[in-house]
Amino acid sequence: MVEVFRTNVDTEETATFILELIAGQLGILNANFDLEDCDRIFRVAYCPREKIPEIIELFRSQGHLIEILPD
Repeated sequence: MVEVFRTNVDTEETATFILELIAGQLGILNANFDLEDCDRIFRVAYCPREKIPEIIELFRSQGHLIEILPD
């Protein structure tokens, strides 16, 4: 299962920083950003449902917006 989120992350540096936080704090290694997309997509493959609130909180704690995109 892949979860797709809309974000306001707009630089590669910020995206890399968030990916490192997510890997270190949540153990999620299969995530990526598509900053070329108008929604600045954050995508996580094989995302356990219980990790979604933790992902959202991590983004918000760094001052970024994030929301799940509907299927």
